[in-house]
Amino acid sequence: MPAVALFGCDASPTIGAGHVMRCLSVAQSLSRAGWSCVFVTNPEAVATVPNPMTSGFLICTAKRTGGVRRPEDRTHAELMYAALAGRNT
Repeated sequence: MPAVALFGCDASPTIGAGHVMRCLSVAQSLSRAGWSCVFVTNPEAVATVPNPMTSGFLICTAKRTGGVRRPEDRTHAELMYAALAGRNT
């Protein structure tokens, strides 16, 4: 089983995309070395930085709506744990 790297990073037009882009660079290097890479991010990041979506990495999104937590709104930590455990996110 390959090693797994989990990247928790957000992006949006307001906060920018620098963190996601730096994580993507590290993920690409790890992937070439045989690692499996997973991104846990906010939904806005997928629209702001589409590169991870086209790079073949697993993308898990976590969102909050109006401060009220719904069952389908999972935190970054929950999504990372699920990805590491190999569960469908």
